[in-house]
Amino acid sequence: MKLRYRISITNTIKFQWSLIKLCKIYRYMKLGVENTAGVVDIREQVEFATETDSSVAGWKLWPPYERLRGRNQWPDDFQPSLRPTIMEYVNGTLEIANIIRRALCMALGLSADALDHMFDNDPHWAMKLVSYPVPNENMSSSGANHSHSSEIEQSGLRSASELQSEPQTSSWQGVGAHTDTNFLTLVLQDSVGGLQVFSKDSWIDVPADGPAVLVCNLGEQAQILSSGYFLATPHRVVRRLVHSSTASLENNQSRISIPIFFNPNLEAKIQPLKLPENVMKTSGVSENKRHWRNSSDKNAMLEAVGYNTFKSLARSHPVVFRKHHGDLCILEDGRIVKKCFDSKHTD
Repeated sequence: MKLRYRISITNTIKFQWSLIKLCKIYRYMKLGVENTAGVVDIREQVEFATETDSSVAGWKLWPPYERLRGRNQWPDDFQPSLRPTIMEYVNGTLEIANIIRRALCMALGLSADALDHMFDNDPHWAMKLVSYPVPNENMSSSGANHSHSSEIEQSGLRSASELQSEPQTSSWQGVGAHTDTNFLTLVLQDSVGGLQVFSKDSWIDVPADGPAVLVCNLGEQAQILSSGYFLATPHRVVRRLVHSSTASLENNQSRISIPIFFNPNLEAKIQPLKLPENVMKTSGVSENKRHWRNSSDKNAMLEAVGYNTFKSLARSHPVVFRKHHGDLCILEDGRIVKKCFDSKHTD
């Protein structure tokens, strides 16, 4: 699969294909729609996920994660080779993810198949084709936060009025610092660079070795299942402009990244596994502030995979959530409820 797979799409087609116009979460996402912790992420992407038979998908409104089920919107009319290319890559990557999953179980002193019951029955995956645009020439070299809405507006996809009531922007932020809520993420990236991970009180660059190397980030599910023996990987993407006269053209290209997020099935519940005593003695490191952060009630993981997946998407796509899921709200502690606040419909 060529990493710089070209998709020629006009802004009109992008809007027709976008997740703002359509109620399904997994669609084209225009520049400036997503945010991390209230700060706009400067990236553009197309999202795909596990497909469900359209005859039975999407008709249930509760539990809310049923709304994640459905068919992907493939651009077969103007890019017919994209679907087979993507699915070939997804299937191969999921095989690698399962190999890693079994190896992690063995590292915990468990049998390799200890988590098969959560992953064998319709595991939920999602992937993104992401482009991080080259920052403007006048971007602060220090990466200081300041208004960057003009870049989004100039794309022709967002108006100034749309941006006024939305999260603040940061010129350096491709995607803000976070840990993934899924089990693990496998990232295919080009050699432009910008991905960073947090380790021992500092951010370090992940080598951008191009598509010959997959980057593996562990997610919060792996951390909880292992009682902190494994740690979720804090990461972010920093957009940089290379000012050196000797800089190669590639260093001033948009960064291309293709992450695949690997989850158990949506009905699965994430609870600490019963681990051997010698493993338990070295677990619990996740509460060390030097790693990342302590858990908080406002950002707690919901036990059910589906609820947590929907919550994360709703928080990072507030425009879509407000437009297409107006019958729901997210409480401060992350629980999803119907607006009637019916206590029977909480998780």
